[in-house]
Amino acid sequence: YAVSLAVLCASAGIAEREMFGVLVFGSLATVLGAALRLLRVSHFESQRLMFDLADSADALYDMARVRSLDEMSGFAPEVEILSALHERGFSRMFMN
Repeated sequence: YAVSLAVLCASAGIAEREMFGVLVFGSLATVLGAALRLLRVSHFESQRLMFDLADSADALYDMARVRSLDEMSGFAPEVEILSALHERGFSRMFMN
């Protein structure tokens, strides 16, 4: 996802900082969309989280952009485990 988004944004002339914002917003929107269906999270709470992210996006970008490739890695074991359990679950339960 990140690589294809980078190619698309680069070809459209979108700056690196804005591309980072698109990536983070899209990732958070995906997780919050699942949370709305699976957990007791309200639309108001999810919008608050998105709003809070907007306040810290520049600081997160500044921190991430100085890292080398060797320092970069993904680490979200809870998301991976829950995703795997959801895929193989006997039944899928949704809040809505």
